[in-house]
Amino acid sequence: MKIAICGIGGVGGLLAGVLAQQEENLFLLARGDKKQALQEEGLLLKSDTLGERLVRAHVVERPEEVGTVDVLFLCTKHYGLVQACADCGPLVGENTLVIPLLNGIGVGEEVRRQLQKGQVAEGCIYCISMLEGLRQVRHIGPGRKLVFGFAQREAGEKEQALVALLQEGGMKAYYGQNVQDMAWEKFCAMCGNSTIFLYFDGPAGQVQGSAERLEAARAIYTELWQTAVANGAKLPQEAVEKNMKSLLALTPDTTTSLYRDLKFTNGSTELEGILGKACRLARQAGVSVPLLEEVYARYAGR
Repeated sequence: MKIAICGIGGVGGLLAGVLAQQEENLFLLARGDKKQALQEEGLLLKSDTLGERLVRAHVVERPEEVGTVDVLFLCTKHYGLVQACADCGPLVGENTLVIPLLNGIGVGEEVRRQLQKGQVAEGCIYCISMLEGLRQVRHIGPGRKLVFGFAQREAGEKEQALVALLQEGGMKAYYGQNVQDMAWEKFCAMCGNSTIFLYFDGPAGQVQGSAERLEAARAIYTELWQTAVANGAKLPQEAVEKNMKSLLALTPDTTTSLYRDLKFTNGSTELEGILGKACRLARQAGVSVPLLEEVYARYAGR
């Protein structure tokens, strides 16, 4: 199976490590110094659960050199999605399975609109992983769950074969027809955590020890749950308390990539694709989300 990964960061690098046994048919898209480092030294995955793996796959800058692939994973940041779809056009044929694994909601729909070809699934990944330097990926903790699928379609031979490959490499991979609900569940937690940390301008520890701040956190998770339900997601209200328990279980210094990018960098961020998208979807559905809107207004245009 010929597989390409666009976006060699924390998620894309973890996938490369999982698919290391497919090196002969695995293509990593990279440019500049990252391309050179990956070509010369390989990608090094350091995982708490999978151990240390060195991946020496094909590293290419020009997708047209690769041709059509069987599977394309899109693992870019949301602000790079349009360009990524344009760049990856030569990789996608009529039967190419495209799996976007970005932060955000409704990403599959965006990818279909941009590519106008291929078989674009909904995808969702649960992991904590990050790029360290140009070629090293750190995977923290046990989380390594990946789900993809089509709402009205059972898994075909290609989907089944891909699940098997991912599972062989150590990923807890599944095919599911309710991926959109799972994506909403993850989005409520991920967007909620970022909003909470931005609202109180600090890591998890600044919230966990205060009853007043925990109530505000619960209100933020509730606004997101209401938005999800209003947009057709089948999420029980217990999802709010599940997120509260997860918040309390975080280490005190935990933040999110969106928080770190907004507070400590001057580059592009995923604010529009995460918090901005939540606010827009809430407005369209007639859901009042004052806390989400307050935080979004504070950082919009940043």
